[in-house]
Amino acid sequence: MNNSTQKYFSFHCWAAAHCQLPTAVCSFPAVLQFSLFVFFVLFRFSLIAQNLVPNPSFEQFDTCPYNGGQINYVKYWYNPTPYASPDYFNACGTLGYNVPNSYLGYQTAKSGIAYAGIVTYTKNSLFPAGDNYREYISIALNDTLRGGHRYCLSFYVSKADTAQYIANDIGGHFSISPDTNSTTQNTVLPFIPQVSNPSNNTLSNDTGWTEISGSFIASGGEKYLTIGNFKDSSSTTASYVGGPSWMYYGYYYIDDITVVLCDSLNGITETGFIPKINIYPNISQGLYNVESNFLLHEISVHNLYGHTVYQKKNISSNKTIIDIESVDAGMYVITVYANNNYSFSEKVIKIN
Repeated sequence: MNNSTQKYFSFHCWAAAHCQLPTAVCSFPAVLQFSLFVFFVLFRFSLIAQNLVPNPSFEQFDTCPYNGGQINYVKYWYNPTPYASPDYFNACGTLGYNVPNSYLGYQTAKSGIAYAGIVTYTKNSLFPAGDNYREYISIALNDTLRGGHRYCLSFYVSKADTAQYIANDIGGHFSISPDTNSTTQNTVLPFIPQVSNPSNNTLSNDTGWTEISGSFIASGGEKYLTIGNFKDSSSTTASYVGGPSWMYYGYYYIDDITVVLCDSLNGITETGFIPKINIYPNISQGLYNVESNFLLHEISVHNLYGHTVYQKKNISSNKTIIDIESVDAGMYVITVYANNNYSFSEKVIKIN
């Protein structure tokens, strides 16, 4: 084996270990390993809609948090209301701002090692003038939104253990210019969010994460996203669940924010429902699991010449198994269809 081939071989044994490719790939000829790996990875990336939110899970930061109101330590994110103090939590944080253990309780990150935290509701009988205190986090998107196109927003929230209130009204507002409010007590931003948590999605989970998602038609030119509760306390759906006397808030951690062009998701529904699907493993001897959050209708498998080698119809389930053990080894495209014309394609490798 010459040095060049040995480098290819070593690289792809590394790829098998780090990119969810089985070590069986290392038995392929080295140059074929390289070609399959690059082709597979590039195809995977081409299927993923571009997230317009930079630093979506707060992993990029300048300084470890050690006090409240330090969202400005996170790259690209900022506080749109100068008299409020949204928080930042990180595994490197100190003095109560650590992940997973903070002064508000215990919570691991949805992904990575960090998340943000905001007050979404306030009810203090000793200082009722402050009941409309709110906190928000804002960011400039990677690109402006195009008018007439549908965009999908998704993010995850988790109630802080010590928060006295569950507050269900959290949403995302998209704007052409930065949202702001300079008042000292009532920090509610006077905007209507394009995406809001539905009324039947109770945000009571304080041990895990709850997704908030939806879609909307952009007017055009929107560049900024702000997340928080845009309703005053009298209009907010909130319920008291108990907690320490000093924590008279609805308080939520926020993680994994995604904004994508729904057009790129091939048939997103008009209701704001965001289809999700998982096909695994990427490489096998012919058996592949398909799982989704919607009812599957039909699945077809094609080779790289476009010939159909497998088809399953009228599935009516959100999970199924594809069996192409009898076909030749190679690369294949699995296409999944739903009843609402949503489709999803992913390339897989079949080995002997």
